[in-house]
Amino acid sequence: MSNWPPPIVRHADDALAAMRALTCVTSSGAIPPPVVGHVLHRLALHAGSLDLVLVQLGVGLVDSLSAYEVFEDDGAEPLTNITRGAMLIADAAERASLLSTDLLGARAAIENQGFRTRPAAGRPPVFPPPDKPHGPTR
Repeated sequence: MSNWPPPIVRHADDALAAMRALTCVTSSGAIPPPVVGHVLHRLALHAGSLDLVLVQLGVGLVDSLSAYEVFEDDGAEPLTNITRGAMLIADAAERASLLSTDLLGARAAIENQGFRTRPAAGRPPVFPPPDKPHGPTR
């Protein structure tokens, strides 16, 4: 079994594949509010996890200077680019945290909505329609 790519890269590849699948399934058709709400909740959890992953990647990047013989292709000192990279990663982690908050806010805005099917007029639903209303009862 090959050591490349390491598990950390394989997991990132799996996350990318999952996002591509979501892109495909959301590209056409109506999506009712309760379904959107569930997806938003899960994406908010992913954004929160992304925040932590990014923080840990930044720390790991800086720690690589003492654990490995890190070098630049042109012979320059790697500390400058490692520091810059770590700072940009920290900025991205902050944005991921804000994204999680925004996604949870969007979910809260639609969490009391339900839906019923009606005769199709244009675009088909993304998933099979239910036999009865879904969402909060009034």
